[in-house]
Amino acid sequence: MDLQQQRWSGPGSRLAAVVMAAVLLVPAAVRADNAAPIAGSANLVPASAAFYTAMLRNREQIEAVLHSRAWATLHSLPAVKELIAKAHEEMAKNGAHNHVRAFLQQPENRQLLDLLKQMGSDEIFIYGGESWIGTFHLLSELNSFSTQLGMMGPNANPKAMQQTIVRALIKHRDQIRIPSLVFGFKVNGHQEAEAQLQRLEGLLKAVANQQPMLKGRIRRATVGGSPFLTINLDGSLIPWDRIPFADYEEEPGQGDELVKKLKATPLVIALGVRDNYVLLSVGPSTDPVSRLGQGPSVMQRSEMKPIEKFAGKPITSVGYVSKAFLSAISTNKKDIDNMVSAGQNALKGLPLPEDQVKQMSADLNELGNDIKRYIPEAGAQTSVSFMTNDGQESYSYDYGQSLSLDGSKPLTLLNHVGGNPILAVVARTKYDAGKYHLLVKWAKKINAYLDNFVVANLGEEQKAKYDEVTKVLFPLLKRFNEATENLVLPAFRNGQFAFVLDAGIRSNQWVQNFRTPQALPMLEPALVFGISDAAKLRQGFAEYRTILNDAIAKARDIAPAPIPEFEIPPPETRAIPNGTLYYYNLPPQISVDPQLLPNASLSSRILALTISPKQSERLLSPIPLKVQHGPLTEARNRPLAVAVYFNWPALVNAARPWVDFGVRTAIPHLARSSGGGMKMDAAKMESILKQVHTGLEVLKVLRGVQSVTYFENNILVTHSVSFVRDLPPERRQAQ
Repeated sequence: MDLQQQRWSGPGSRLAAVVMAAVLLVPAAVRADNAAPIAGSANLVPASAAFYTAMLRNREQIEAVLHSRAWATLHSLPAVKELIAKAHEEMAKNGAHNHVRAFLQQPENRQLLDLLKQMGSDEIFIYGGESWIGTFHLLSELNSFSTQLGMMGPNANPKAMQQTIVRALIKHRDQIRIPSLVFGFKVNGHQEAEAQLQRLEGLLKAVANQQPMLKGRIRRATVGGSPFLTINLDGSLIPWDRIPFADYEEEPGQGDELVKKLKATPLVIALGVRDNYVLLSVGPSTDPVSRLGQGPSVMQRSEMKPIEKFAGKPITSVGYVSKAFLSAISTNKKDIDNMVSAGQNALKGLPLPEDQVKQMSADLNELGNDIKRYIPEAGAQTSVSFMTNDGQESYSYDYGQSLSLDGSKPLTLLNHVGGNPILAVVARTKYDAGKYHLLVKWAKKINAYLDNFVVANLGEEQKAKYDEVTKVLFPLLKRFNEATENLVLPAFRNGQFAFVLDAGIRSNQWVQNFRTPQALPMLEPALVFGISDAAKLRQGFAEYRTILNDAIAKARDIAPAPIPEFEIPPPETRAIPNGTLYYYNLPPQISVDPQLLPNASLSSRILALTISPKQSERLLSPIPLKVQHGPLTEARNRPLAVAVYFNWPALVNAARPWVDFGVRTAIPHLARSSGGGMKMDAAKMESILKQVHTGLEVLKVLRGVQSVTYFENNILVTHSVSFVRDLPPERRQAQ
């Protein structure tokens, strides 16, 4: 079937979700007249929201699954039919059928089910208020105190540690609050929802009448001009007085202040209907609901502007996360400052001379500044997904600072992933030898502290031995540093790297004493690097080998026990098309198929680390990635930072022989162990395998995933496409 015929896509926008839902994602036609504007809730949620996400066209997607040939094929399998029949039988035994029937006979319950279907059919959204930002700031502060506690060491006074935590809570008690969260479900009208709300109110009040602590806490309130059912709780329902905060006070009354704050912390749960949405709100008040539709909305934020051009598409999801929220939940420069401060405070308690404490404090501050150079500033993130004739398409926009990705040039490494791999992830990073220089810098500082605090306290004999070792070790480390800095690092200046997964080799005896009736494929993972100077790379690794051999020889001279005579030989080499293969033959004790041979292959521009020479040959060969559709079709000619290619059917095909082998091995064993209760013959085995193969074919309705990441006006954009195709008509007829 051609890719332009009958396609459908599910709502998931991430690779893992697409794979998990592959059996459910099947094609259906998408008509232009079925397009809708951006989610209506995006025009209601306030612009100050910490985060917001909406899922749309839910019923349309579920019906596409239920009406697909893939679903019909799966549902018609004898094993599935038997499973469903057994489920019905069990329900009949325990009377569940009768309970369900009795439940549905009541009109109000049928109306409830109709309402629930309606709530999940069109649009569902979630948004968190700005209070989430303060909550995570509080957690960050508590984490910094925890870091300080960790620096106290194992001999820290437990009471002092508890005092530190209580002091942190007291200091930041104004930030203690329940963050607000609102769930919205689009409905056609208010009448059915209001009727069910009245039923719920009656049930809750009946419960409250039996619980004195809940009495008077369930009531009606007008929120944003609409009636809402509210449950009003607070911290007074928790017995904080049982916690001896006073035992950890620095000053009298501190614990009382914290308890007062905790008891007064409100929690309001509100449920009602407004603007054709059933709304459930959880937070310190009903303000998040009141603010819906008031003032600027999320959709009016500048970060959402790139999404506006997709308004005519059949959108399935929209997302937004604020810069402030991402700054609060991710490691930032303030976190580093807090850790440095915690370390400096811990130093004050050590029995060290003042000048040493000063020097260590200054070094901690310098280390913090070095680390902060590599912490990017967070920015808002937005995303949108929509259905296409081929599956699903999505765009995400990251407004944060990117310190490592380089999107200035095309990813030429896409021509060295084997042409049609199972998975290929290719990226380019900015060349930065500064990170290595920092590593060397702090290794030297740590060694200086080792000399001052450890070596200085050694006995004369131990110190002499240490000097003997360092006289040998330090020159070797200097040579290693020079080889790394002058040869190896410059060889990787290209910045490109890739992870490739393939399954191009087969054998019916991968390891000794394990022979299979048919040849089974082996997964071949590989790392591929773009190389700027192959000669320097060869020279650098040759120097590494020389340094290791010199280290072995020196160790033999000074070791207290004899060390056998040996050295690391140069690797075996052989010419392959487009490059050279470097490898060490596996020891005879490791008996595996000769196709498995860990190796490095090198051309003038490519380094590949693989487990099979055949894959190395494929990767060094300049074979363009075989794609006919999707964003990767133009990847060779456009600047990119990251590219992803995932051939899901190829992975299923690689798994199929192993699945067959597992079924043919396990089922007879189960039949034998059942004591005759399970009969197995050739016809039944073939029937089982046929059903397994059908299930695997259903999985392959997900044809693949592609994504490209690039910079657009300093915004990091990721464009992803998942390709989905239903089973052909003849596939269903064959079952």
